[in-house]
Amino acid sequence: VQIGGGSGVLKNIPDNCKVMGYPAKDVKTFVKEMR
Repeated sequence: VQIGGGSGVLKNIPDNCKVMGYPAKDVKTFVKEMR
């Protein structure tokens, strides 16, 4: 698991997953929403 700095992990994260943001989301989902 990789967690971006300043991320807010509120729930369990699956194995082999990268998350970032608040609340923590999958990196691909997070980037799509930021565009």
